[in-house]
Amino acid sequence: MRFSFLSVYSMHPSREKLHISPELSWRILDGGSHDAPKGRDFPLHSHPCWEWVYYRTGSIDCLHGGEVLSMHPGTLWITPPGVAHAEIAKTAYSNMHFGLEGPPDVKMPKVVQDDAEGTIGQLLRVILQELRGRHPNNRKAVDLLTGALSLMIDRSLEDPNPTATQQLVTQAEMCWEDHPLLSVEEMARRFGVSVSGFRQAFQEERGYSPVERRMQLRTARAVRLLRSSTMKLEAVAEQCGFHSASHLTRCIKAAEGCSPGVLRTTK
Repeated sequence: MRFSFLSVYSMHPSREKLHISPELSWRILDGGSHDAPKGRDFPLHSHPCWEWVYYRTGSIDCLHGGEVLSMHPGTLWITPPGVAHAEIAKTAYSNMHFGLEGPPDVKMPKVVQDDAEGTIGQLLRVILQELRGRHPNNRKAVDLLTGALSLMIDRSLEDPNPTATQQLVTQAEMCWEDHPLLSVEEMARRFGVSVSGFRQAFQEERGYSPVERRMQLRTARAVRLLRSSTMKLEAVAEQCGFHSASHLTRCIKAAEGCSPGVLRTTK
């Protein structure tokens, strides 16, 4: 049976706490996406089921019970049933949100930070696509992807106390995934740090300059699009922030050792 996101909230009784583990039986019921401009806050509310909110862009303060949590791109916010929460839009922002049911009496963190490759975000995007689809096997695909997602979240919890530098670098990488054209200077301003401090953070954490790391992320995104879509090379180049199709081709050859055409035939 397919539940709407709103009907999940009205139909399911209040539950206790969910633990992300493949051994436990839990499922994503439904989800959606949300975009809001700066100043359009989401008022205080609560749900009788679990809610996950993954932030793709923006800077948001979230009221969670009696706490204030700061959210940035790549942050997954986990709210248990019955907990009052709200969003304060410090900037324009976008997110993906999901309603879930799961086993009771098991604790969960309030915030999970995605990895440098945005694995959690990628899985949630695919889950959202499957939830919106009409294929007979969509439900099965969602459950299988949710199992993979649980493993990724478990891995992210192995280091529960990342340093400020680690958080800055990871959040900047998530932001570049959605805004590949942002310059180093624009990114530093967005995160409230100096350009020199921003460059130093990437050198310490990744061993690359921000410009080099941005190019790696652009190239990886282009590779994913080439392998999963029929977009023309020029369109992929434009979407991923390359100057031209020939510029993209040179970067693909340097990173993958083959041309974009070969990538498509070996996907």
